[in-house]
Amino acid sequence: MAKYFFIFSLFFFFVFGSQDISLPKSEDIAFLKSEEPKTDQIAIPLLLNYQGKLTDNVGNPVRDSQYSVTFRLFPVPSGGVAFWSETQTIQTRGGLFSTFLGSVNPITSLPIDGNCYLEMQVNPYQPMTPRIRIVSVGYAYIAKKADTANYAPIVRPITPPIATDEIQDNAVTSAKIANGTITSVDIAENAVTTTHILNGTIIRADVASNFKAPYCDTADYSQVAKVVDSARVAGNSYRLQGKDTLALSAKFVDEGQANSITNTMIIDGAVTTTKIADTNVTMSKIQRAGATIGQVIKWNGSQWVPANDEVGVSDN
Repeated sequence: MAKYFFIFSLFFFFVFGSQDISLPKSEDIAFLKSEEPKTDQIAIPLLLNYQGKLTDNVGNPVRDSQYSVTFRLFPVPSGGVAFWSETQTIQTRGGLFSTFLGSVNPITSLPIDGNCYLEMQVNPYQPMTPRIRIVSVGYAYIAKKADTANYAPIVRPITPPIATDEIQDNAVTSAKIANGTITSVDIAENAVTTTHILNGTIIRADVASNFKAPYCDTADYSQVAKVVDSARVAGNSYRLQGKDTLALSAKFVDEGQANSITNTMIIDGAVTTTKIADTNVTMSKIQRAGATIGQVIKWNGSQWVPANDEVGVSDN
């Protein structure tokens, strides 16, 4: 069976096939202007116009008929994977045919680096080689501006404004926020924790006038306390908040004050042997502990107890 060959007689372009265009009459110009569509209303057809010629292996046009042809687009001249394909039934006349690529499967995009190659296969035969590179039509270079942000007009302010769901998470970085624009209402409650505060940056003016920090707020007392006493007062200042310190003075012991420690001030068991000076325990300080006349203190094997003063093996 004869092989089929094809000849590219024309070129590719992102427009419809050639048509005769008649210029409007002068009386129609005003009407045409009033009905001119806006730019954003124009729909761009996602089609490639393609014309070719099928011949046999000796160059003769194939007979007029319908043929099943598969078209594929590749980013490389050989091998690789097709990023688009479709199969059409084309009609030839004298071997010539014309079709729109994308009629079955729209061509939604082309490689941005400009490398695009067309492969054609007349079924059920093998694909034809080499692939044909798709290039620009002369004035298609002008369309490049329509796909470049450098040429797009910038309209300020943006209408409608950008909505929250249009901004990606974490897209707004510190560099995008103008200094001095964050106010208290922008910060969630309890969002600023101690780890977010730089050490040594909180001063008195940053806190409420009635704020009293436990254990460390000595400002009220340091103004009247003696320098040597400021540390002692500061150590207990948290206990004195809202109290009349003059009324409490009788309840506290000054350093070196004679006869100031009472029985109620001493916790049971607080006075240990190390707290008692040697030779300072007199007979009057020793409790009777149930002893009777003539008894002495004896060791019974587990503790000291009062017992009769007897002479013998157990006599101590």
